Amino acid sequence: MLEQGTSRVRKNILTVMQGAGIEPGPDTYTALLSAYAEMGDLDTLKKTLEAAEAADCSLMDRDLMQIIFTMAKAGHQQHVPELVERLRHERGYVPDAMNLCLSLITQGLEDMAFHILRTFPSLQPEGMSSDSPNLGNFFLRHCVNMNTPLEKLGLYCKQLQESNLHATPLSFTLSCALEAKKTEWSNWDRFHWAGAVKGKEV
Repeated sequence: MLEQGTSRVRKNILTVMQGAGIEPGPDTYTALLSAYAEMGDLDTLKKTLEAAEAADCSLMDRDLMQIIFTMAKAGHQQHVPELVERLRHERGYVPDAMNLCLSLITQGLEDMAFHILRTFPSLQPEGMSSDSPNLGNFFLRHCVNMNTPLEKLGLYCKQLQESNLHATPLSFTLSCALEAKKTEWSNWDRFHWAGAVKGKEV
């Protein structure tokens, strides 16, 4: 009941502000949207986004990424793809999205981070070429540092290579593991099996 009451208060904030002649700014909308994201209230979140657009108060990708992180961290990952589709890939998108990926991985939300990573190809980020693509180096390295399970990392490597987004993801990941002194990863056969065999089951 308390949560429902709080939700109603939040929904009335915009009406109260506008009635007082105060036009909500991006910070107000972002704060409200983050609250709805934490609650998993996708319907109200979408209506608030529409209200922001109608008020000519478009949110930047960075604002939406903050909302995406809040929603994913609160356990509402099923709604994240719909918000990701709203990202406009503005200038500076890649570094901001990289930071979002790193934060998600740190929270143990690697799958969400990988979903964000897959939005990069059309943007042709620096360091990526058709001859020797290496998209996702930062992603793989942080996964290693955060002790992401081998099986999951192997699957990411397999998908990156099959999509022609990274030429040698397995080798790069293994080198990251060795640099980080992850001696338990020194068994190449086990790691290769995790990516090649487990990936076929998906």
